[in-house]
Amino acid sequence: MDGAWAALAICAVALAANALVHLFAYRATQRYMRAVFLGFAVGLVVFLVGEAVRFVVAPASIVEVVVCLAGDGMLYGCASFLFFNFINAGESAIRVRILHELRGAGRTLQEAELLDAYNDGTIIETRLSRMLGNGQLELVDGHYRLRSHTLVRMAYFFLTLKWVLLRRSSEFSQ
Repeated sequence: MDGAWAALAICAVALAANALVHLFAYRATQRYMRAVFLGFAVGLVVFLVGEAVRFVVAPASIVEVVVCLAGDGMLYGCASFLFFNFINAGESAIRVRILHELRGAGRTLQEAELLDAYNDGTIIETRLSRMLGNGQLELVDGHYRLRSHTLVRMAYFFLTLKWVLLRRSSEFSQ
């Protein structure tokens, strides 16, 4: 098999491993970010094993190995990033808004306050239930509180990215 085709095959198998492990890990644990990281890690191991086999079967100079690993690694990384964004598209939009609202309020918020801000109770209730189940929020005496500082950093990253790209913190702002 030609080297370029071998690289594509290895990346495809690694991405498939990533997706399958993500799916089974999420179903088993209901922990979204753990499933993402576990899927990526297993895919990376599959990728590295595939590359090792590739260079045992068709030996190459150290420079060729380093260049191929860098290029193929970027290919796997980009494919994994696209997969992550595909599965995350439905997860992130309202979650980031809820985190922004909670952070911006500077205090705990009651469910009624969040529902007043969005008017789409079904979406919010579903999202809050999922975030509670994932351990990203906790409900104490009828008030929601952040539990995941990683998500806060992600929220700030996306708000900054929106500001850089759109020159505003939300696509709905004027």
